[in-house]
Amino acid sequence: MLSREELDRLSVKIAAAEKMTSAELCVVLTRSSWFGIKNKARRLFRRYGLHETAQRNAVMILVDTRSRELLIYGDDGVHQRVGEMFWSDVRDAMLDELRAGRLAHALATGIRLVGEKLAVLFPAAGDDRNEIAHDVIFA
Repeated sequence: MLSREELDRLSVKIAAAEKMTSAELCVVLTRSSWFGIKNKARRLFRRYGLHETAQRNAVMILVDTRSRELLIYGDDGVHQRVGEMFWSDVRDAMLDELRAGRLAHALATGIRLVGEKLAVLFPAAGDDRNEIAHDVIFA
């Protein structure tokens, strides 16, 4: 699926994106979403404590590698400010890469686009602390 080198590069990209924002960004890969990807995202968002960030500004990029579905799931603080169109635009940009079989590129695209938007909406502050690990999560 992803090589160790690709995983390391993605972790670096997540960390770099988070340096520009007070928000948290999480990338999760799964091999099944039996009850739909939105239900899976909701459960994983809570499992990893993403709903508990100080400003309710966490974003999870979730990819079901088996069905090749993906969802960008933002907490209330982010969703209220970006709206559905932003999530759709990021998803569409990622899908182009995913359909071409370039999972690492798809994730890098999503990280970049979400990170840029979060940096504008939730700029980094001096007292920011990392609330979520930067590693790609396999769930």
